[in-house]
Amino acid sequence: MWAKSLKLSGASSLSMIINGQRHPGPQVSAKLADYFKFNESERSYFLGLISLGKSRNEAEISILLKERLQKINPRKNVRFIDEHMYGLLSSWVPYAVREMTKLNGFEATPAWIAEHLRFKAGKQVIKKAILDLKAFKMIEVHKNGTVRASEVEIDSEPDVENHATRVYQSATLDLAKEALNDCPIHQRDFSSLTMTINAEDFPELKRRIRYFLDQVQRDFEVKHNGNSTIQLQIQSFPYNNYTKKTVKPKRNK
Repeated sequence: MWAKSLKLSGASSLSMIINGQRHPGPQVSAKLADYFKFNESERSYFLGLISLGKSRNEAEISILLKERLQKINPRKNVRFIDEHMYGLLSSWVPYAVREMTKLNGFEATPAWIAEHLRFKAGKQVIKKAILDLKAFKMIEVHKNGTVRASEVEIDSEPDVENHATRVYQSATLDLAKEALNDCPIHQRDFSSLTMTINAEDFPELKRRIRYFLDQVQRDFEVKHNGNSTIQLQIQSFPYNNYTKKTVKPKRNK
């Protein structure tokens, strides 16, 4: 009956779409949007979700779509950390604690977390981190008492410039120095590359790094019962003082 209302040739393709066995094509997607009588915003969001599902293995397209969906529907499960949140979560501890909730046997007590952290963090600092994570709904307590990271994806707005971000980034750099000396080589990786580029291409380089990190997260992150919480970060900065050259126009003789 539904297939007939959508003017589809058969019910088998619709059944596969409903059961998650295939994605609807452009024509079927448009018919579904018409059938549900979505307004302009709802229609755009619905078609964006379908495109996002299709681009699951395309990190660059996926990121662009997620940013678009976030603008259309702010309640989407992608939450950007604003400057106020950064101010309260400028330490590395809250982010480490949130990810540690995915470890097998995790216990949401400052004592357990402090014992299992490689780097030093006071119990009061950890306690505050837990309270802040709950307040921002970055972790949630289940009915059986277990604490887990919420389903909300946490991300930061690109190129945010404020004191809190510098504090966080500086702290993770300090941790990297400690790890270089203290972590066994099979548990760490420090890769670097020195190259010369055109400064005008730097924004594109930053975008590609972001796409790469998104793909790595998709391929390797586990939702529960993991056994290692890691920090993955990439830094890039210029060695030289960049001065944009101006080319003087040639005079006609």
